[in-house]
Amino acid sequence: MSAPQSPQSPHSPHKSNWMLDQDSGGDDDDKNTIRLRYLYRGEHKRDGRVATIACENGTIKTKAVLVALRRDRSVDLDRFGVALYDVKEEAWRTLTELDDEVAVEGEARAELYDTLEQEADDAAAEAGY
Repeated sequence: MSAPQSPQSPHSPHKSNWMLDQDSGGDDDDKNTIRLRYLYRGEHKRDGRVATIACENGTIKTKAVLVALRRDRSVDLDRFGVALYDVKEEAWRTLTELDDEVAVEGEARAELYDTLEQEADDAAAEAGY
C-alpha cells in the first residue's frame, strides 16, 4: 500500500514545503524566463507565491516584477512596497516605476512590506516616542 499523494494545484495561494521546488508553470526550462518568489515581510518562504518573468543575461527589469505582482490581484501595490534582492549589490533594492535592471541568480526574490506601518513608525519617531 503506497502513501497518498499530496495535491499539486498551481493555483494554491499558499504552497507547502513539498511544493517549493516544483514548477508551477513549467516555464523554467526556458532560458529567457526566471521564477519570481515573492512574499510579505515576516512570512516564511513556504508561504510565498511564485510567478514567472522575463530574464536576460542574468538581469530582470523592475517593470516586469511590478507587472507580475499586478497580475496577482491579491497584492495591493498602493499599500505594499516592493523590495527586490540584487545579487550584484548583495542588498535589497526598493522598486520604483523606473525601468531598472536587477541582477538575479537562480530565482528572483521579492519582499512586500507594509508602507502604512513604516509611516506610523516615522510619525512616532517625529513625535518623540
